[in-house]
Amino acid sequence: MPKGNPSLLYSAPCEEGFDSEKFFLLARSVFSNVSAGDGRIRSGRRIPRGFKSLISSYKIIGSHSPLMGCGRIDVALVKLCPGVEITAVKEENIIRFVEACAASEECGGVLACVPPSENWRGLIALAVSSPVKSVTVPPELMDFICAEGLKMYIHKSCGLSEAALDGYVSDDRILFDDSLVRLHAAKIDEALASIRFCDLAASDGKIVLAVVEKLAEARVKLGKYLGTSGRGAARFAAEFIRNGLYATDCSATALDALRAALMLKYDAAPAEGHFVWGSVLVDGVMDGEEFSLVVSKPPHVRGEHFTSIKPLLGGYASSQFGADLYCYYVEKAASMLSPDGSAVMLISNKWMRSRYGEGLRRFFALRPPRMVADLGSAPQMTGSAMPLCVLSFYKEAVHDEPVLVIAADGAWNGLPRARASVQPYVRGAEELGETPWNFTEADKKSLEEKICEKSVPLAACAGGVYRGVLTGLNEAFVIDAAEAEEIASAEPESASMLVPFYTGREVKRYYLPPAKKRLIFMPKGYTDRRRELEAPDRWFAAHHPEVASRLAPFERRAAKRRDMGDYWWELRSCKYYGVFERGKLILPVITKRLSAAASESPAYVNDKCCVIEGCDWFLLALLNSKVMDYIFRARSPELLNGYFELRTSVLSSLPIRRVNMENAAQRALMEEITAAGKKLSELYAQDPPGKYKKISPEASETERLLDRAVYKLYNLSAKEIKLVENN
Repeated sequence: MPKGNPSLLYSAPCEEGFDSEKFFLLARSVFSNVSAGDGRIRSGRRIPRGFKSLISSYKIIGSHSPLMGCGRIDVALVKLCPGVEITAVKEENIIRFVEACAASEECGGVLACVPPSENWRGLIALAVSSPVKSVTVPPELMDFICAEGLKMYIHKSCGLSEAALDGYVSDDRILFDDSLVRLHAAKIDEALASIRFCDLAASDGKIVLAVVEKLAEARVKLGKYLGTSGRGAARFAAEFIRNGLYATDCSATALDALRAALMLKYDAAPAEGHFVWGSVLVDGVMDGEEFSLVVSKPPHVRGEHFTSIKPLLGGYASSQFGADLYCYYVEKAASMLSPDGSAVMLISNKWMRSRYGEGLRRFFALRPPRMVADLGSAPQMTGSAMPLCVLSFYKEAVHDEPVLVIAADGAWNGLPRARASVQPYVRGAEELGETPWNFTEADKKSLEEKICEKSVPLAACAGGVYRGVLTGLNEAFVIDAAEAEEIASAEPESASMLVPFYTGREVKRYYLPPAKKRLIFMPKGYTDRRRELEAPDRWFAAHHPEVASRLAPFERRAAKRRDMGDYWWELRSCKYYGVFERGKLILPVITKRLSAAASESPAYVNDKCCVIEGCDWFLLALLNSKVMDYIFRARSPELLNGYFELRTSVLSSLPIRRVNMENAAQRALMEEITAAGKKLSELYAQDPPGKYKKISPEASETERLLDRAVYKLYNLSAKEIKLVENN
């Protein structure tokens, strides 16, 4: 399971006269099960890197253990370094230190205090470390999703149009027509007071804290029409926390830390049974409950990391396609809404275009969403962890209403102004089916259709398309070339099992450098075909002592792999291992542009590579062309920093133009493209590319001529070529 990330839930200066004894009593008031800590002072190497000039030491004076579940939250006293200028100490540095402690102590969270001293008011901070990686949400995005949620809830509960509520719930609208809000202020206030809200995966607690603040702020605004007496934000927040706030999470410490943060900030705690530890997907948590609003950012966990619970997820549409975990949470959210309920989910945008998202796309083909904000092509926002998507929907979908789509581009100016900065458009619900959702302009869509018009999928005209080798433990089975040479020299019998091995980062366009690593390659059946009647472990130790010695420290971990062979030193069974021994094309999975290299000799690659059987020079050149890169980008999920992910399903579907060999012009273009593929491979081998190195003028000119030939092959116009060139 991926490791989580620390996150601050609360920080505030100490009150006058605050001391360590009062701090411990405060900890016991917000945590139900605090015991005395180990009392040991952490200093020196125990101080996280980057804080040694600020923090002298810290002492764990208490620890809280959840009544259910596992984990702990430490209570720590922090001491500043002698001589530190108190006036120069920035609170954000102390906060960052507490976050670092939450990670370094390997606990679920840390409640820390830097006691007051002369010229220093002191600071209390609470940070939590979620057990799984969650999205770090920029403030403008958090405000956007909370505003969308409240707007949808008020729309359903009060019957006001979403357009009339835009200015009321959004912070960036100063002037707006508030006539309808004024007229229905009492009704809106009553609806907000009776809301039932749930975060299905509270994780770092940031969404809950943001919704509490946003809802209290929305009720305070109504004081303009209802009078301000007794209408303070603290009162409204406390009422909501005690009556209408629900949350679940797979981490008991995360929920306890969130409850503590609410008590510290608002002096209010959720009602008994409103915060429930467990998974809403498989544990029956909140079964039978219905909510008028769900806002959540579920964990992003790949399918291979939750195989133990997959048999329990068979009832979800996403289960048929090996979807990531967040897809199941979206479906679950829909099932937990009241008849007039609404939901806003912050998730990865990959489901819209990937194969594993087909189940969720089918789900929404039957119940269209209200809004899809695809942020994948927007410049990276500070703090964001991955390309994101905001998805909102009602319990009862209205099929005759269009779906609002916000597709970010280079003109992106921040989410609160999304509708102004990025021209939104609407899609008929019937357009959003199980096929990939690509929100592109009409001319780009038309260009893709033209490229595909007289083409066939790559899988239909090439050898097999495969992914790289899965060892289950690269640390053990992948070794440096120098170490492999030592083993082969001392043990010639093992030389044949030490095969060249590449990672995706090492594969370049037209060029495969000399392999720096070797794979210890013993697939399933290797031992049994050779050992005859000898015991497997004795045979291995006797015939391959150097390899056995190299792998021995990893025996326990290797034996736990799900994908091993007959014995712990063997790799999993695979029908296409022979492809790596013959001619093939290799493509990196994580790449800024579609890239392929030819290999005519044995070469194995990791799972961050795709492999096409056969060394086809025409196909090699085509894959490295701008036209094919254009299609690749249009169909692939975008990652951060301009990278895209190449999946075997996308590679298999790339449109390869059918060439009529009886047509002299088409045959000549094919020969020109094939020759360019061979020539560029030779040029790059003679002068390998580098990170900051320009390609040679000859290679650059050959690439230009290649792209020109490909444009002709696909019969692209000048306008269409410009679209490809500006991709």
